[in-house]
Amino acid sequence: MIDTSSASRALAIFIAGISLMAGCSTFDADYERDNPSDPKSTNFTHSKPGQFTVEIEEGVIDIRWEDVSQYNSGYIVEKAIDDSTEFERVAKLPEDAEHFRDSGKQIGLTVYYKISSFVDEDDDEKIVHSETLELSVQAIETYDGFSSDSNLIKLSWQTEQEFSDGVIIQQKSQGQSEFTTVEVIDFADQESPGGNYEYRSDLETFNLDVRLTTFQYQEGEIVPIQHLDKSFSINDPENFNITFINELETQVEWENSIDFADHYLLTVKHEQSGTVQRYEFQPDEFSQVVDMEMKRGWSRYTLFGVLEDEQSSPIYARKSFYVSVPRLSYSSTSLSAITLTFEDNSDAPPRYSAIIVERSVNEAEFETYAELPATQSEFTDKDLQVSNSYSYRLRTLTRVGNQVIDLTGENRLIPVEESNISYTGSVDVTRDEIVHFIDSNRLVFYKNSRYGESNSSLEIINTNNLNERTEFESGKQFYVARVSPSGNKVAEFVDGEAFGDFALNIWDMNTRSIIQTIPQAHNETGVTSVIPVLRIGGEEDLVASSIINSEEPEIKMWNIQSGNLIHKIEIPNERIRAFEFHPTKKELIVSSNKSIYIYDTDTFQLLNEFTNLFGNDDFIATLSGNGEHLFAFSYRNLKQINLNTYDISNQKEFDHGIERLSANYDGSELFIKIYEWSGIFDTKIFELNYRLEWHYNSSFNSYMMLNPKSQNTAFSFNRVLQPYVHTDIMRWEKRDVWYEEPIRQ
Repeated sequence: MIDTSSASRALAIFIAGISLMAGCSTFDADYERDNPSDPKSTNFTHSKPGQFTVEIEEGVIDIRWEDVSQYNSGYIVEKAIDDSTEFERVAKLPEDAEHFRDSGKQIGLTVYYKISSFVDEDDDEKIVHSETLELSVQAIETYDGFSSDSNLIKLSWQTEQEFSDGVIIQQKSQGQSEFTTVEVIDFADQESPGGNYEYRSDLETFNLDVRLTTFQYQEGEIVPIQHLDKSFSINDPENFNITFINELETQVEWENSIDFADHYLLTVKHEQSGTVQRYEFQPDEFSQVVDMEMKRGWSRYTLFGVLEDEQSSPIYARKSFYVSVPRLSYSSTSLSAITLTFEDNSDAPPRYSAIIVERSVNEAEFETYAELPATQSEFTDKDLQVSNSYSYRLRTLTRVGNQVIDLTGENRLIPVEESNISYTGSVDVTRDEIVHFIDSNRLVFYKNSRYGESNSSLEIINTNNLNERTEFESGKQFYVARVSPSGNKVAEFVDGEAFGDFALNIWDMNTRSIIQTIPQAHNETGVTSVIPVLRIGGEEDLVASSIINSEEPEIKMWNIQSGNLIHKIEIPNERIRAFEFHPTKKELIVSSNKSIYIYDTDTFQLLNEFTNLFGNDDFIATLSGNGEHLFAFSYRNLKQINLNTYDISNQKEFDHGIERLSANYDGSELFIKIYEWSGIFDTKIFELNYRLEWHYNSSFNSYMMLNPKSQNTAFSFNRVLQPYVHTDIMRWEKRDVWYEEPIRQ
């Protein structure tokens, strides 16, 4: 609501120009006086009025000037409503007049005033000078509006009501030249100069011009004063919605579809490819399933109505299209057939139009083998020959499956049992400080969260029954813990009593009591978060401990029974990365950032060393379960060390960088994850036995490892955040692919 309570309002005035009209007078030639101000002087000059100002208040136009001559007889004021009419005299003023007040409200878009000075000569008015003022009067102060609900127009305005008797509302489509009148509003019925009006336009158009004109009644006729135009978009489509059915079908819907439209145009721009698709719809096709081959990623949808040479305002939708391929598993009940099972984890209908099964025979190119309905859950291939190897993968029209199942007559790892462990914090299951195997039947899962953080819980899990587990919780917050090979002892790395001090606690697992406490085992104040490593070895009478991110890391050897420090291992100019007790020999294997060292745990003499194993590059090493082979890799390079003969027995360079590696019990097989795939390698020839496609999620905390205490099992760990934080553990067993019991995944 516009405030119009003020008794007087300033009116916008523009003095467009002043034209000077010069007059002259004839005088008696006998007079030759020198005074230029004397009208009888031969050099007399009439002075003109100057310094005009104009003020308008409460409908009165007040024109003021400065009278600079005492010899004028007076002033004549004339007025013209616009440039097409003659001037009419409206006032004759005395010689000392300095202003004129016009209270007549009749004005036009432009009003002209002519102010003339004159002298009386022989009963005649002789015009000496004239000045013309052109005034533009803004009778409309504000004009605004908007459209809503298809064709509803809402207008509001503020006018100078002293100069206006009303307003005229007119409309036209932008393609027309003439306005038609919608309404005439007389201000006599209003108390304030502000106004509001709304109406529904009946014009068949998308683009509407609405004109507001102020007018006066002059001699009973309506005379326009001023007009302003506004443009509106009307009859636009509303509530535009895109729903994906699958890669080939998309539901397009909108409301307010107008019958008079020639058609509606939909453009689809796929942002990744840059391609543009166009579709035309009739007005009655406002809800359609469109054959539209989708592109993965974001797309921009634009819809607008089209009518002859005009179009409606566009309405936009931006949608992303992604398809997840069903998870693939299999079972077999005969030598000549295999059943593939498709599992979609979503409860929603599938977003793909079909499941396409592709098959490769003997490592040849994949070819389409079957196209199945999107809702089908399994498919049986009955055309197998035992002498061949087969690979299967799934795809939809827009995405290739991320799982491939390879089938040959050889043994391979098959997922057979799944369980999960709940925990607090972000457990990093990719480190052996979190997971390690005591023996072939027992897996230890440490629940401490990260380096530098502490917890007090661990679980010993039966690898033959993942739901059978024993939890140990000392009540002491530890940074890292380690269960002994027999499972009878637990060593903990904990905070000491003073700042920077760290202690070791040794527990009896059977009695849940502390055997030994070693206070001030380490002191470290140079780092904000310690990375400790802890191992129990020998005949379970030794504990080795270290803070490997210390400025000068060292390994300390402790006697469990006495709690005494019996030896320190330091490697000058190198940084200790990891160490492990040999499972059968009295040896400690230490890896630094450059080399591998092997020490006798009785005499602590250096037995052997492999220096600058990969030049100056860091590496990661892993030990086979029986301790006969050590495998070390740095980026794409892999080396195998025989710990019986102390020589490098094999090495290989891969096309891509190695991400993870684990060995089975005797070191005959390695699980290696490389780039986007993983596989089982034969260490005798360092060649791929077969690919093992395991479903990795995007989290860093997902990986698979062979059981180093067994020849035939592996375990995968996958951190899951929903519906609660836990780690899924899957046991994989090496079985013949034609094993007749159904294998569930």
